[in-house]
Amino acid sequence: MDLLKVCLVGAGLVGATGCNLTDTDPPSSAYYKLTSDKPVQLITSTEFVVSGADVALITADTVTASTKEATVQLADQPRFFIRAIATNTTTTVKLKVDVGDKNWYDTNRTISPPDKLEFVYGFTGTAF
Repeated sequence: MDLLKVCLVGAGLVGATGCNLTDTDPPSSAYYKLTSDKPVQLITSTEFVVSGADVALITADTVTASTKEATVQLADQPRFFIRAIATNTTTTVKLKVDVGDKNWYDTNRTISPPDKLEFVYGFTGTAF
């Protein structure tokens, strides 16, 4: 499993280099682009809870696709989660995620079930 967590969402989520937790102008959207040589299950959410390495989704959209590209509007305290789950062995997945003006995640991996790629972004403004 490849898990990248960015900024602070809640207990157990560590700040990453480049996070500005005191930024008063949070991003209003997230853009992602997924391409894979075989279909993967793609899950996205803006409502979730993180505890350590576990993510509990409150609401989520799920689709099986080989190509998917979208822009997601974020709330005032923006949070974004995306997970790509391999449904076939040796699936090559490229996943790019931009939040606001910054590219936070850009990877190209070969994964097999039960492997997955995950990206979590959370913004808390001036409060920890």
